[in-house]
Amino acid sequence: MINLNLIPEKLKQEIEFKKLLSFINKAIIILIIILLFYMFVFFAGNYILNKHYQKTKDSFALTNQGANAKTSDLDTINKKINFIHTIQADRVIWSKLIYDISLTDNSGINIKSLSFSKEKKNLNIRGEAKTREELLKFKSALEKISYLSEIIFPLQSLFKKDDISFDINANIESYDFGIK
Repeated sequence: MINLNLIPEKLKQEIEFKKLLSFINKAIIILIIILLFYMFVFFAGNYILNKHYQKTKDSFALTNQGANAKTSDLDTINKKINFIHTIQADRVIWSKLIYDISLTDNSGINIKSLSFSKEKKNLNIRGEAKTREELLKFKSALEKISYLSEIIFPLQSLFKKDDISFDINANIESYDFGIK
């Protein structure tokens, strides 16, 4: 079999070019059809998901109304608990200080009043001592308490030998009274 090529070269190129254009046109049409199909699928899926979302949202709104009341109750309880925590953080346990003062050797001492100032970090003790020695012994016992400093009492208290009224002031160095 003999093959004769009677078609000119230019016409061959045009035929090849038309075949290529026809193939590209068919591919673009197929791509457009596929894209339209996927677009339809995505829009249908979006519609179905939105419907389902609305149903879920509506059913949650019905159950959420009761939960909102409970949530506000929980918020109120949490605010009260936080308020109690702030009160407890600012508290000072004065009973330990009073206990330490009562442990001092104060057999001849009659304490009339104890006053504390948290802001000034100050302690004031008023009372009466039977003798000057008892008063000095009480002062030295107070000086041994680690969180008290600058224990001051008027020198007039030392002029009398018996039945001495005193007014002792001390600075409180720390509110950590060794409580465990």
